[in-house]
Amino acid sequence: MPNMEKTIVVRLEKTHKTNLGMHVDGLSLAVCLVEGRGLVAEWNAAFPSCAVEPGDRVVSVNGAQHPELVMEQLAAESVLQLVVAKQGALAAALAPQAQYSVQLRREESDTFGLEVNPDTAEVVQVLDDGRAAVWNAWHPFRALAVGDRIVEINGVHVGRHRLLETELDVDLVVLRGSGAAFGTFGVSFARVDEKLGFGLNKAMEVERMEGGGVAQLWNAANPINKLRLGDRILQANRKTGAAAMLGEMKSAGAKAGGAALGLVVARAERRFDAENQRFFSLKECQAEWPKDSQKRWGAMSSVQPEAAGPAGAAGATGSTFILELRHEGQGPGFDLDARKIAKVHDGGVLAAWNRQRPAQAAMVGDQVLEVNGFAGQKALEELKKSKTVRLTLLRQNAMSTFGVTFQRQAKEKLGFKTNEQLELARVEAEGLVPAWNAGNRLHQLHLGDRILQVGEVASAAEIFQRLQKAPELELVLARCPRRLDASGAVLTFRECQAAFGADAAARWAAMGPVPEAPAPPPKAPAPKEPAQFLRNTGNDDRPMLANESFYRSLADVRPSPGGGLRRGNAPALPAPPAPPAEAKPRSSFSCPCCNHLFHVFVEDGAYHTQPVSGALAGVRLQPQRDWVFKAFGRVFGATLSKRGKEDLVIDPGSLVLQSLKDAGAVAKWNQQQPAAAVVVGDLVLEVNSKPAHQALQELQAPEPDLQLLLARPLGGATFAVEPQVGKKGLDWQLSQNLVLITSPASDASADSDKAPELPWPVQGDKVVQVNQCVGLESMRKEIEKSKQLTIIVMRRR
Repeated sequence: MPNMEKTIVVRLEKTHKTNLGMHVDGLSLAVCLVEGRGLVAEWNAAFPSCAVEPGDRVVSVNGAQHPELVMEQLAAESVLQLVVAKQGALAAALAPQAQYSVQLRREESDTFGLEVNPDTAEVVQVLDDGRAAVWNAWHPFRALAVGDRIVEINGVHVGRHRLLETELDVDLVVLRGSGAAFGTFGVSFARVDEKLGFGLNKAMEVERMEGGGVAQLWNAANPINKLRLGDRILQANRKTGAAAMLGEMKSAGAKAGGAALGLVVARAERRFDAENQRFFSLKECQAEWPKDSQKRWGAMSSVQPEAAGPAGAAGATGSTFILELRHEGQGPGFDLDARKIAKVHDGGVLAAWNRQRPAQAAMVGDQVLEVNGFAGQKALEELKKSKTVRLTLLRQNAMSTFGVTFQRQAKEKLGFKTNEQLELARVEAEGLVPAWNAGNRLHQLHLGDRILQVGEVASAAEIFQRLQKAPELELVLARCPRRLDASGAVLTFRECQAAFGADAAARWAAMGPVPEAPAPPPKAPAPKEPAQFLRNTGNDDRPMLANESFYRSLADVRPSPGGGLRRGNAPALPAPPAPPAEAKPRSSFSCPCCNHLFHVFVEDGAYHTQPVSGALAGVRLQPQRDWVFKAFGRVFGATLSKRGKEDLVIDPGSLVLQSLKDAGAVAKWNQQQPAAAVVVGDLVLEVNSKPAHQALQELQAPEPDLQLLLARPLGGATFAVEPQVGKKGLDWQLSQNLVLITSPASDASADSDKAPELPWPVQGDKVVQVNQCVGLESMRKEIEKSKQLTIIVMRRR
């Protein structure tokens, strides 16, 4: 079987066409989609043996390897030389597809090595050493299996099955049958110089795993494609008959020095056990719980083949992510054991990365797949010698990471207890965490969440000390999976156990995914409103961008001469299947490939996408996968006059407002236009009618006036109120971040003749400006000392 890291070189020239016809993920550089037309499609037709396919990964373009440089080269250069890795770890993670394609070529005197039932078009046999067996060896994730049914040959309905006898080149569309209903994958042993480490039954199914063999080494290094009990061997090298396969396995170990052995395997169904946070096949479940295996199996979450594509895989087999570390010879800041992170060093480079990027933090147990593009032993060597390393990590559990910062006053309680593993074991009624949860219901801390770091400290003893004494706590946490119960409660499995006891596993399996926000009550159709956005600050929604069906609906969207977007003259595209749970109607997102903004909408029960029009037409963002937007806020404009140099600071990479200056141009604008107040966290879309990333230099220019177009990522409408201040000061109950813990009584309650001011703050709203103060500390002081307050409040939805 060939090396799974096989690479190809693709040379393209943008002469008469500028459309590559290929979507590349801006972070992982995985090929998400190859369109039917474009330069890549032409290359694939001319060089089918070196075709670029979804699941491949772009290693470099014109020598550039960094994702941002790769995306820049693809967009700007006319001559492109791409190095592409064929079906590596990312393709291995793809969930099984109900339908797949196969391309076979033969000589006139040869056959395809495939026997098909003429009545049902089902594959009856794959012959030893035939063309189909060769295809399987090279494409183990799309291997032909007995029971699969051919539905098309060269675009012709399967009724003309004789095309297999007359044509020399065939392009097959194949429907998965029961023989490999949960997909196929490959196992490659470079040298079998000891025992295999597994036993087979007469049906060629794995019935036992033995310690110390090459299979154990494979499983340790390839957690995505572990060989498990119940998996069935379809092919050994290029042999497909049972006797021939057993002979290949036996002879590989018998040869002096060992020999290579490549297996094609039909995957047994895997189900996820929430209590153990592990996947099991049925036979593994029976071995683990021999007395109540059927009950246990029924309570596990099923991973169905219909969850095709990367989105389905992320939940089924783990997720990959990339981080970059730079050090001056002190090492990357972590220890490895069996290529998994075993320890994060206090104050090390990795701890610093986690603190700065908590949503992309690495944790103990994450597996190192690649270092600077190298896998296996070369990856470990690269980790030791290079001062700049680009790590591709695999996380098999369902946890994501996030950050929370608390400012603690003297003797103020944290409001939670942890166990020895630093997992939240109890959340109390009072303290920092309950206050945080009250004001941040979309990012609450739950039982089971685990503290990974405090600042740049990752060791348990130091973390416990800092939790007791430190006045400022920068926490990096692992988010335990949540689900939505039928009662409407959002629960972790530990909370589910506390609530339902012995029935927790069954109850957990019946729960659904957690939506971003509660669904609004049914009401009459309203007029269309401008696009509304919410930035995704973690990695929860990324499967939406990884879902191939999402890009398929965008395949024929093109920039128009006027800078907007239009659809070509292609026939109407079919509606994608049911969207992922996190993709809501009236949400929007930025495609990480073409960087344009698109709307998501539902019409007549079908799921559609369309390019953004109106004020945002043609807006392009930098190629960062972080930019995923959800319906939650609004888009608005602001004009800043007599601007000082430090009145506002915008992060050049994310285009987000990082800080504002007290009594500056923004604070004055907010006082004049509280309904269009600008706050920290807002996303800048345009500067003086230019896309923001192209006009950042204008923020540094001496010209003081700015016209900004902004999106409200972190909340909804803003409004101003002038509350009465009593002798003891303002009586609002506010958290440390100035979020309202309870809804304050309106001034009308004190004076029945005074009409209540509308709108009026409610629980969960956030104070964003007090008089002309916009900084957190300055706003607190202004509330304490001033007897006359104009407060701008942002409604949190």
